[in-house]
Amino acid sequence: MYLHVVEAVVNTHVIEHQSLKAVACPLGDIKLRGEFPEDVKAHVQYGKSFTVLASILNTTGAVSISRIQELLGDLFGVSISQGTIISMVETCAQKVSPIIKVIKQHLISSEVVNFDETGVRALGSLYWVHNASNSEFTYQSTDKKRGLDGIKTNEVSVVFKGIAVHDCWASYWNLENIKEHAVCCVHLLRELNGVIENEKVQSWASRFKQLLITMKQIKDVAIKRGKYSIEKHTLERIDKEYDSIMSLANIEFPPPQANIKQRRGRIRKGKTRALIERLIKFKKAICLFLRKFDVPYDNNQAKRDIRNVKTKIKVSVCFRSKEEAQNYLTIMSFISTAKKHGIKAFEALNAAFNGNAEAILVNGSE
Repeated sequence: MYLHVVEAVVNTHVIEHQSLKAVACPLGDIKLRGEFPEDVKAHVQYGKSFTVLASILNTTGAVSISRIQELLGDLFGVSISQGTIISMVETCAQKVSPIIKVIKQHLISSEVVNFDETGVRALGSLYWVHNASNSEFTYQSTDKKRGLDGIKTNEVSVVFKGIAVHDCWASYWNLENIKEHAVCCVHLLRELNGVIENEKVQSWASRFKQLLITMKQIKDVAIKRGKYSIEKHTLERIDKEYDSIMSLANIEFPPPQANIKQRRGRIRKGKTRALIERLIKFKKAICLFLRKFDVPYDNNQAKRDIRNVKTKIKVSVCFRSKEEAQNYLTIMSFISTAKKHGIKAFEALNAAFNGNAEAILVNGSE
């Protein structure tokens, strides 16, 4: 087998526009003046494709501004400032902003939405990225706060009235309009593994872990067989096993008793006891995926949609400002949604610069 490598050459095309000075019309008293194209607004500027490329490198490419400056200089032989690159990303965010409002509305009207959050650094301070997404749409925003006030800045969570899938972060339970909650079972499995490794004398954790795995298997088999629900007797059997395991957990790891030394404040429970009480309190939310087939077993959709943010931070360390972080998230919301509709990033952003950003939703609206 022979591999023939063809050297690729990238050429830079420079287009010059000239405008004649005002000249008098020979047929009248008016003066005529040449006009530049509408998108030409500076003495020297870069084209749409160049701006799109810089924005893609900054977002899906997770490349730092300084590295983009170096790459573009090597590829095209141009000298470009970091400020210009930041301005390009900002312009790109403005181009896609109108369709972001449409994306939010699609999520708000959805039956199921996945929520998650992750920390980022901007101007040396900690900010939080709040994600709302499903298999078709993605919307991400940033705020200084992680809790309820920060979650509400995402806007989708404020008016969404469907089923919210999350990792059981306490603030999500305080959202007023949510119809039902669904807890990520994979997140619970990780916590249960911690109990199994560190609390070897307790058997309840192993039983509950097996129950969660069995529940998923039952649903997967039902879907494979073309069913849309689980038989009543199967649900009753699972419900009985769930309660039995929680009773055992209360025996093996009972609630802590107040002691003489600790007279004020809450009694310290520890992670294991806190997990047990959560499993008891949120039983309905944990089992909801088994009763409603449109509810996922995990919150992996949100994890996948927010993963690029962590990659970006690992490469770039931090954003230079909150505005820069939000521009990044606006573009990523647009690109992520486009990919979910089978449209590549470069194609989607080119459409946005040509005034056709809504093209990324064609497949989703049919």
